[in-house]
Amino acid sequence: MSKKAFGSGYFGEWIEDVFGLPAYRYTCDQINDPKAITPMNEEWRSRTEHLHQVGNDRLVAVASNSGYIQVRQDEGGPKYLNEFDPKQGQYAGGFGYLTDGDEFLSTYYPGNADSFERIFGIGYLQKKVIGHGYNVNQIVFAPFGDDPVLISQITITNNRDTPVNLRWVEYWGCYMYQFSSSAFAALLSIYAGLSIGVVICINSRRLHLRHYFQKNLVNTREKFAMNSVINLNTSLV
Repeated sequence: MSKKAFGSGYFGEWIEDVFGLPAYRYTCDQINDPKAITPMNEEWRSRTEHLHQVGNDRLVAVASNSGYIQVRQDEGGPKYLNEFDPKQGQYAGGFGYLTDGDEFLSTYYPGNADSFERIFGIGYLQKKVIGHGYNVNQIVFAPFGDDPVLISQITITNNRDTPVNLRWVEYWGCYMYQFSSSAFAALLSIYAGLSIGVVICINSRRLHLRHYFQKNLVNTREKFAMNSVINLNTSLV
């Protein structure tokens, strides 16, 4: 086994990318490797999911080892613009399918591919998929600055000896998920089978904590103002 760079861990290895910057080549087969399992509430994330983050000054995108990307926006309240929820038929976005009418490749892992390489780079997610005589190289990144966009760059190579008629279909969902305590309470009530009384109890507890912190904040401000006056009077004397 080749020696990995220091700090690479089990799931892949640190490399230097084409820009001369550090990147992580993720090599774990999370579908079949039991070491990929981590403790997780599966209503929120899969136990075999590992995440990478890309973005710019305006938005953040969360990239999964499965190849999909969730876009987060905080204007008007924090939310995912394209939630991943297979039960609702929603799969976030950032992946696509290449087909010649008979065979297909996908940048959603494992992609019906002979090899599927994933690179978590600084500001980008790269997926290199090879199979059925084709190469697909997809890079999803956020341009530098505050433009609220992600760019998906696709390079397709035909390794066959004959010309082919190819079609590329890319998937981006638009199923919004708003981050809020009310949404969290609703999630608990739906998926954990909680009664209405328990949800009311959660909301009451949240209200109690809000009043508690507000009260302490006021007391802290009053103490700070009083100390400032005492210090001012002391300096004047």
